[in-house]
Amino acid sequence: LMAFSLIQQPVCVSGPTGAGKTSAARKFSRMRPSHSKSQFQMHSFHAGTKTSQFYGTATLANGQIKFIEGTLTTALISGDVFIADEFNLSPPSVMKSLAPALEQTAGSNIFIPGIDQSINISSEFFFIACQNELGTLGRNAIPETISPRFAYLDYPKPELKDLQTICVEIA
Repeated sequence: LMAFSLIQQPVCVSGPTGAGKTSAARKFSRMRPSHSKSQFQMHSFHAGTKTSQFYGTATLANGQIKFIEGTLTTALISGDVFIADEFNLSPPSVMKSLAPALEQTAGSNIFIPGIDQSINISSEFFFIACQNELGTLGRNAIPETISPRFAYLDYPKPELKDLQTICVEIA
């Protein structure tokens, strides 16, 4: 993960349910050198995920229209790791909507719908998608339009002692 984060190569970590993929991504985010206080932003994807949930949305506040950043927009700006948890539970159209964040490089500007302006991508931004293996109920393949942008890592099935250690650390 560190090597891929240094070259800003988005990563997709796949493996069995409950193996610790998301916990590992969160732990990595905390260990990674960063100037950001929050270190990571996470969005849990599901069949009903809408792009506004991670990009952000406009709302009315005190009689004025205000844009509320989503987790992805916050990560892009502040240089956090963005963890797309359960990524392949979302519909292919939602996965495709992430293309601008996957294609851009640090220092580039990206147009975010709803802001009506572009943002500058931090050099510390890194994208990790965590997902269960295809064939698990409700999982979708990553669309061909964005699939080549990812480096794929297969997360090993943990041994019992590894699961016990993870549970102790989480608790």
